[in-house]
Amino acid sequence: MGQVILHPQKQSIMKNFYLLALCALLFPFFSSCEGELIDTNTASRKALINAYVGNTKTRASNNGWTDKDSIGVYMKKAGDALSASSVLADNVKYVTDGTSSFSAADGDEGILFPFDGSKVDFIGYYPYKQSVANFIYLVDLSVQTNQEAIDLLYSNNSSGLNTKEPFVNLIFAHQLSKIRLNLQAESGVSLAGISVKLTNAETTASFDLSSGVLSSSAGAKDIYFSVAEDGSLAEAILLPTTDFSDMDIVLTIGELTYVYPLANSALISSFEKSTQYTYNISLNPAKGEMAVADGGITNWINGATDNLSLSPKSDYNSKGKTKENPFTVEDAIQNQGQDEVWVKGYIIGYFTGSSKSSFTTSLADESTISQSNFVISSDADETSVDNANVISVSLPTSTKIKPYINLKDNPQLIKKEILLKGNLAAYFTIPGIKEITSAVIDGVEYSK
Repeated sequence: MGQVILHPQKQSIMKNFYLLALCALLFPFFSSCEGELIDTNTASRKALINAYVGNTKTRASNNGWTDKDSIGVYMKKAGDALSASSVLADNVKYVTDGTSSFSAADGDEGILFPFDGSKVDFIGYYPYKQSVANFIYLVDLSVQTNQEAIDLLYSNNSSGLNTKEPFVNLIFAHQLSKIRLNLQAESGVSLAGISVKLTNAETTASFDLSSGVLSSSAGAKDIYFSVAEDGSLAEAILLPTTDFSDMDIVLTIGELTYVYPLANSALISSFEKSTQYTYNISLNPAKGEMAVADGGITNWINGATDNLSLSPKSDYNSKGKTKENPFTVEDAIQNQGQDEVWVKGYIIGYFTGSSKSSFTTSLADESTISQSNFVISSDADETSVDNANVISVSLPTSTKIKPYINLKDNPQLIKKEILLKGNLAAYFTIPGIKEITSAVIDGVEYSK
């Protein structure tokens, strides 16, 4: 048989084939035919994230993670503080289907261990925020209606891991405090519609994800509790504190108001992080029993429980009924439906059209300034009607009031404090006050 001579191009192909085959055989020992030696046991793997709260599967407000719950996860060089120079994976969003297992919200962004097998640490927090500047998580407790959205959890226990140990078990701990009020009233008395607030409480703070330190910011406000529909249970998540000065629990139902200064408790003298405190409150006092709803949280450390018996406080009963003791804007929000009440706030803007989205604080275009409405807030510098410190105001047609307080004719009134008497009712789809019969501004009262 004659000799077979391959075409030069085919010879090149065959040569490349043999080289590739040789590389495949040697792959466990070499990164490439010309590269350095590697150990395939350290080949990069995805981190497998599991999350627990206090070694259980529970978290903020019920007995398990909820479908779509999201945490933020950082991976950093082992032993280094979390910083721009140490972080290897920055605030990656992980989501659960309701179990303790979490997966990357974007499958292409799942955290990979370093290819060289070097060790790393993990830090996690809940609930996830898309933007966390300089590793500082901002806490805002001013609105308590969705407690899952404000209950800060933190984990920094998973350290010294590498690609050989891809399981990352994040054990979270509550960083805030929680208080629970079990409420009872006299037999046959309904507590539905009861309003509960805590006065003089700090509502905002900064949490350093690197150090795990929580720093509250100045500015105490009232915090309104999340209240069960039947009024038998009220709960609030708070910043830890050892100072109860001027902090009162205030309960209002109908025309009666009950007040309990926190400093009066002989059992509870501070609110520590990760701890739930319970107050069993009997109003006036109770002669019968009322079913108390179960808060359903077992993962908080149970703090002290105090039993209280409260009688109405007479000097609170006039709240909102006189201009000397008016409602705040937050009070007005909680008491929508009440008539002939006084409300105090700062004029911050107005609606240019017929929808909430037409709100503006600008007075630049005189032609759009409304004569028929404005918005007041407890904060003179507020710029949004989506926050829980604003109400809309429907101005009356009365020529004895409207000409003196509307912004079109009196633009200098922007950011001025004003007292209004009227009926509390929704306006522009947000809490409001209508049918104004009196207004006080700069010490001058205008009445119908």
